[in-house]
Amino acid sequence: MDRHVRHLLDGGFKLRHLQFIVAVAENRTIVGAAQDLHVTQPVVTRALREAEGILGVELFARGPRGVSPTPFGELVIDHAHAVLANLHRVEEGIHHLRESGNRPLRIGTNMSASYALVPRAVVAVRDQMPTVRITVVAGTDETLLDDLVHSRLDVVVGRLFVDVDLDVDNRHAVQRIHLYDEPIRIMARRDHPAVLTGASRLDELVDYPWIYPIASTNLIDQVRRDFLRAGRGLPHNVMECSSHLTTRAVLRATDALALVPMHVGVEDDDFTLLPTVLDTVSREIGVTHLRAVRPTGPLELLIDRLRDVADETESG
Repeated sequence: MDRHVRHLLDGGFKLRHLQFIVAVAENRTIVGAAQDLHVTQPVVTRALREAEGILGVELFARGPRGVSPTPFGELVIDHAHAVLANLHRVEEGIHHLRESGNRPLRIGTNMSASYALVPRAVVAVRDQMPTVRITVVAGTDETLLDDLVHSRLDVVVGRLFVDVDLDVDNRHAVQRIHLYDEPIRIMARRDHPAVLTGASRLDELVDYPWIYPIASTNLIDQVRRDFLRAGRGLPHNVMECSSHLTTRAVLRATDALALVPMHVGVEDDDFTLLPTVLDTVSREIGVTHLRAVRPTGPLELLIDRLRDVADETESG
């Protein structure tokens, strides 16, 4: 075993080293890190030198305007965030386990699942485990994946990460559970000109404003090919949005059309789906969690209820 690795395991490398490394990375100055940690500047400098000596690499490059992480530093910082987040989860889990008898459950979701799938499953979980604390966080694919691999989330429910780079090591390899496939449709307000006139072909819709979902490169490329095949070119008035509330507000106030997962439009009584058939692959909807982390009882129950809701969705 390498001597530097031995130091990581024999007590030479301490949690306070990780705290100091993260503080320096966030502030980009020794002075700022010292202020955040309520210690003196020499204490931070000494802790960094100790960490670099134990690891045998330089973590930060010193410059006239502060410090910046070296490639080794970036690696250590990523793992430091994960370790400290896990310790925070331990503290939080102990507190919640003492009070309720269950471990907390933190769910990340995107538009594909936040409208019907997650709410129905969460209600079912609460019926069986009324004391479990559940937190639901909405975000883009990239932010949700980052929160998952850094243990800020237990699970992500929604579009499976099939076109997002998983720049993580084996310890952070993810397990994907497929629930169902969901097509993308075009949503508009019920009194939209295209709805009133019965326009549904893409060549009839290209001149309207459009709202595309964020972080869906493959989907947008497919829709662009559909437009080009329709023979009128691409829409010129396009915005991207990750918030369904914002999308609904814009649709209500303008003649915009939005690309949405089918079940989002079906569940929304204030809007309607155009009959337009898009030549796009269906999005895979499912559950993503860390392979190396054993699912808790609440998470196992959530996955079971998600499967139930998915079966009802497909059969309905």
